[in-house]
Amino acid sequence: MFFIKVYRSDKKGRIFISLTGFVLTAAILVVLNILRLYIADTYPQYLPDMTRVASLPERVVRIAMVVFAVLYVVFIVIILPAWYRTFRYTMSGDRVTSLTGLFSRTQRIMRIDSIQHVTLIKLPLSRYTSFNFISLNAMGGNLMMNFLSCEDCDEIMERLSHRIGEAPAPPAAPVFAAKLPGEEPGEADSSDISGDDMQLSFDGDVPQMSFFDNGE
Repeated sequence: MFFIKVYRSDKKGRIFISLTGFVLTAAILVVLNILRLYIADTYPQYLPDMTRVASLPERVVRIAMVVFAVLYVVFIVIILPAWYRTFRYTMSGDRVTSLTGLFSRTQRIMRIDSIQHVTLIKLPLSRYTSFNFISLNAMGGNLMMNFLSCEDCDEIMERLSHRIGEAPAPPAAPVFAAKLPGEEPGEADSSDISGDDMQLSFDGDVPQMSFFDNGE
């Protein structure tokens, strides 16, 4: 029996992305500060008096540092966590629903019985970064499940393997028993029998085809 369960992006991935953004922003600010000091030492004519208002090159560097700091606060601290929390995947017994998007919401639905193959992607150290992805592929469509924990990935793969493995086999072609008056089933020659001489009847749940002489 399959139950409905909602999977969300793992918070460890958000923390890892935020820390990575912080390190990159700090590195950029350090490089800009080194550039500012380099300009002050190499081109002192642009900085005649450090106690006075900063010269144009130094002001440009300081403005760039402020811009990067603001971008870090806006995107890494505010937008990224809000965007990351929008990843939600719902799995039921017959379908998978994906709901993502911060400013515009995108919903996608894929029937499980239409899935042709499933791809699991785990990057190095994914247990700590939650960089785990599942790709559901069907004819003419694809659905990605992003930033899942290792436990959720294993559970989803197990559920899908059981569900896909239970796909019903195509029904076998029915077998009819034919007989002529006075003959046992199997003795009739089908090449000598026309469609007007046949009659279909049922013996319980088993269909039987009988043939009769039309008098010709």
